[in-house]
Amino acid sequence: MLLNALDFGGIVAVTAIAAIHQASMLHLATLGGFFAMAVYAALSDAANFRIPNFTSIGIVALFPLYLLTSPITVAWLAAVAVAGAVFLVGLVLFARGWAGGGDIKFISAVALWAGPSLIVPFLVIMGLAGGVLAVGALVFQSARRFRTDGSLCIVSLAQISERPKIPYGIAIAAGAVYVGVRLLID
Repeated sequence: MLLNALDFGGIVAVTAIAAIHQASMLHLATLGGFFAMAVYAALSDAANFRIPNFTSIGIVALFPLYLLTSPITVAWLAAVAVAGAVFLVGLVLFARGWAGGGDIKFISAVALWAGPSLIVPFLVIMGLAGGVLAVGALVFQSARRFRTDGSLCIVSLAQISERPKIPYGIAIAAGAVYVGVRLLID
């Protein structure tokens, strides 16, 4: 009788360990999906200045799975509030023509994962990466005005004052990678 009880206890322990392992693997797969969507959004924006809707939708759709598989408790309601606030600010930026709709959706989706604890570092890293992109775009735009022999080309005033297009999805993805790494190691 005692042997049967020990066998049953062993089976329960092995089953529990297997369930934890599966949850851990699913958690890693969920984070992998988050990284994949963020990198795809950045590459798409770099290639054609468009962030596909499915990347932002995918990031948001993966969040409930992250909640279920996370080894730590996630303040999901606060995360939803943060994402909502970011989206509302983004709507104002979009309405004024200061940001693209794809950028706003992507930032809001990542803000959901960042939640209240990672939103500030996410925004700082995104802003710094965006600054580097802007400087790079201005340098590239200025370099186009020179000929290969080093002499200055004649350009119109409109060309000089033209704002360069910046694939800001790259900067957003930089912040997203930070958020994902922090979620992975915490």
